[in-house]
Amino acid sequence: MRIVCPGCRDPQHAVERGSRYFPFCSPQCQDRDLAGWVAERYRVDGGAPEFGSDQSEFGSDQGRSD
Repeated sequence: MRIVCPGCRDPQHAVERGSRYFPFCSPQCQDRDLAGWVAERYRVDGGAPEFGSDQSEFGSDQGRSD
């Protein structure tokens, strides 16, 4: 199975599963994709976490005296 590199999208750079940089055609395309994630150009929508009204992310701090 050959797919077009998602980095450069050049049909000439179709890649086979199992190749060294799969699904990318080269380390440059792989690095370009990683740079996009680091620069936050991509986003995975996971929605906001749901917590109870009296609970923080790490549990309730009510009734605690430090």
